[in-house]
Amino acid sequence: MKKKAIKIAASTAVAASAFVAAAPVNKADAAVNVDQLVKSAEASAKVLQWSISTEGTANFVDRPYAQYNAAKKTNAAAKAAIAKLSASEKVVYEARLLDSDIQIKRAQAYIDALTSGEKIRDKQAALDKAIKAADLKSVQSSYHVLTAEIRKQAELLYRVYGQSTRDGILKTFKAPAESLYRSVINEVTVLDHTALVDKYTKAKDFDKAVDHVEKAEYALKDVKQFKAELTKNLNDVVDALPLTVKSINRINSTTVEVKFTKALDVAPVTHFTFDKGLEVSSTKLSDDKKTVTLTVNGEKAGETYTLSYKGEATKSFTAPKTSTNDPITSADKAERIEENQYRTYTFDLKDSDGRKYNGYADVELTTPDIVEIVSVNGDTKTTGVKVKDGVLSVVVKGAKHGETAVKVTNLDTGKTLTSGKTIVVFDQNNTLDKDSVLYVHPDKDYFTAKVGGVNDEFKFSFTKNDTFQVEGKIVSYEDFKKALTAHSKISVVYTKGERNFFNLVEKVDVKVITVTNPSKKDVRVNPKTNQKYFDLRGTGEAGKYVKINVDANGVSQYEVKVDSSGRWEERVYLTENAKNTFTIGQYEGKNSSDVVVGGTKEINIIEGAFGVTDVAGTFATGEELTLTFTTIDNYKDEAKFSSNSVLTFIDENGEKLEYQIGKDKTEVTSGDGTNVVKVKLGTPIKANSNFSKDANRVVKLSNISGVTNQDGLNLTVDFIPVK
Repeated sequence: MKKKAIKIAASTAVAASAFVAAAPVNKADAAVNVDQLVKSAEASAKVLQWSISTEGTANFVDRPYAQYNAAKKTNAAAKAAIAKLSASEKVVYEARLLDSDIQIKRAQAYIDALTSGEKIRDKQAALDKAIKAADLKSVQSSYHVLTAEIRKQAELLYRVYGQSTRDGILKTFKAPAESLYRSVINEVTVLDHTALVDKYTKAKDFDKAVDHVEKAEYALKDVKQFKAELTKNLNDVVDALPLTVKSINRINSTTVEVKFTKALDVAPVTHFTFDKGLEVSSTKLSDDKKTVTLTVNGEKAGETYTLSYKGEATKSFTAPKTSTNDPITSADKAERIEENQYRTYTFDLKDSDGRKYNGYADVELTTPDIVEIVSVNGDTKTTGVKVKDGVLSVVVKGAKHGETAVKVTNLDTGKTLTSGKTIVVFDQNNTLDKDSVLYVHPDKDYFTAKVGGVNDEFKFSFTKNDTFQVEGKIVSYEDFKKALTAHSKISVVYTKGERNFFNLVEKVDVKVITVTNPSKKDVRVNPKTNQKYFDLRGTGEAGKYVKINVDANGVSQYEVKVDSSGRWEERVYLTENAKNTFTIGQYEGKNSSDVVVGGTKEINIIEGAFGVTDVAGTFATGEELTLTFTTIDNYKDEAKFSSNSVLTFIDENGEKLEYQIGKDKTEVTSGDGTNVVKVKLGTPIKANSNFSKDANRVVKLSNISGVTNQDGLNLTVDFIPVK
């Protein structure tokens, strides 16, 4: 019994020994197996990658299900094997599987895009069928179904990896669908607004009905198909509208705009009356005969006035409580308006003595026809306009695309004032393709841009109902507004009044460079070199470089880094008695040759003393002298005399005579504040008894005190002879 037990124990020992010896061989086999599985996953990923790339077999028709499923299967098998390894071994193999994971996700996006594209194509086919059948009702409904489908599926189309593959998907599905719906975009716009005219007329909401008439008429001008039927449909619903006052709008204290639901045949003054003493002096009927501009007199601050048309009370307006001429944009600022919108300029005119001007002025446009001058101080004439207490109010209305400004000429002094630009922008259907944003309204939801970067500036409105994308990511309305800035680049197929997809392709976070506008009085002199200099300064983006006068080879005359507070300053030296031009740009780095967003700014500094260049006339009591002041490169110094300015004259023996403005009949007779000033001599306030009385004597102007120019420079006189 004992011997048997010993044999069993020995057998157990041998078996255990055999098991331990075999273990290393099984572990090695497992490692080899994992490596083979990972290699298989890597190979399947490469095949899958080839099937979803334009460089491979992707044709935007066939879904690579076989390659996709094979890649998923080998990926899953490899991951299952890796899960049994130690932590250190897992890291190695998991890293090798990253590309497999990526290609599977990309393939899923590609397959989803094909599915989305086919849904768009189905809706496209329905619209195409409706157009060919000339079925307007079906055209309208199919159009909206298709555009909604494009917006819905757009995100999936843009998820496709690879520029060429993504472009192929868009070209195959999105582009032809957009091309088709754009071919009837105006036709559908007319249909939509015609339906709304009918809806609001039946609801007796005539204001809204008329709004949609205007929108339908605007779109009708550009339709290319079904025009006769669309025109008839619109005319039918317009005929059902009653003729009544739609709205009344106070433009300023002398101008009121009245809009009607339908066109008028005539608009005589007798048809328009107000209560409470407000009188209508003239009327002007618009080209479409739906708007009448009234010139009124006698408005009182804070009063409410009701308009009667043909004796029937209609709508009212309330004048501002303060006796001001309207809350308006400053006359020297640029402002954007649309066609038929108004802007009011208020100019502050002075006479030659700096007092409020009471006289006459001419008004003109720097570029005609862009806007229409509606009224000037409540009248329609633009020449010889009466100016009272220095105020000249000019109302303009947008007429056509472009830019213009108002130029006012003081008929007594001859001086002119030019306003800030008025830019007339149109809000209409357009396509932007990575175009730069020119302007973003700070309060209203719109921006402007030039299509293709050229020609006229257009307006693009957006609402919370639109879809927004910023640099490839779908974002909220709020985030889009934060990201939208001037100079950012944007793409959109824009349909006015519809839901749109705004794709902000490139954000611009850079601060645009600014330069403080210099004045001649800021010029200084280096005491060591006797050179004139000016310290240019402004703001920019911290860390960027400001370069000044960069030549064709990218070499700058001056450069400085914007400090951490966003400010910069650089000293520039000036050529004397000349106009010095400095072109300033903001660059990414010290050695960069590309100007960053914001372009360049040009600054002109006129260097030269403010002096008298000529004195003409007869030097005698009661006679008039004409003083001409310096001009450098068409920059004319404008001399402003004070009430106690003293003119000092000297003869060839050094004897002096002094005359004081405003005393003993010495006075400025014309031109104060201009380049040429006339002074009538009275009795001298000081006279050397030995001052030469010889008719052939040489008399020179040696000084004038209390005279400055428009830059604040004091006058320098270098003994100018009286001729």
